[in-house]
Amino acid sequence: MLQDKLALKELKRRSKMQWKEQKLQQKLARKEAKRSRRQAKKQQRVVVAYKALVERNQAVELLEQILAGLKEGKAAVTSGDNQLTLEVPGVVHLSVRGRQNAKTESVTWRIRWPRRQAGPIQS
Repeated sequence: MLQDKLALKELKRRSKMQWKEQKLQQKLARKEAKRSRRQAKKQQRVVVAYKALVERNQAVELLEQILAGLKEGKAAVTSGDNQLTLEVPGVVHLSVRGRQNAKTESVTWRIRWPRRQAGPIQS
């Protein structure tokens, strides 16, 4: 009888350990899948950035060119040999943020919209 109880306890302990191991494996599989999805998204990104130190008048001219493109429904960014042209829909999310600290001041404009088609990215 005592051996049966010990055997039953051992069976329960092993069963619980197997269950925990299974849960851990499932968790690791979910994490790997998530990492894989993030990596795939990252590989699909196309980034073209433009940074320069310019006079205020030049900055205004550049912003006016960008606004003209937005009015036509297109936004183009060129940096060296890289160029990215985006189609802008009629409705966009716009955020404007101004910051000031002891050394610098800045204004950030951000315009976002969902992509029209979910097909592959073309650059």
